[in-house]
This record gives sequence, structure tokens and C-alpha cells, in this order.
Amino acid sequence: MSAALSIKSLTKIYANNFYALKAIDLSVEEGDFFCAFG
Repeated sequence: MSAALSIKSLTKIYANNFYALKAIDLSVEEGDFFCAFG
């Protein structure tokens, strides 16, 4: 199967240098169920 969603090295840094996300990799294949909250 091929990836319906692919994320590589996702990083979120706030102004005070706080890392909310640091180098996150994610792959969701076709037909998989995925839910993100935030």
C-alpha cells in the first residue's frame, strides 16, 4: 500500500524555545483510520 499521509521531521517550537514537537515522523497508509487531536 502507498502512504495517504506522510510527515518527516515535523517540529514546532514556541517563541520561548519550548519544543511542542521535535522531529516527528508519521506515515498513514491508505485504508488506515487516523485521528489527531490538538
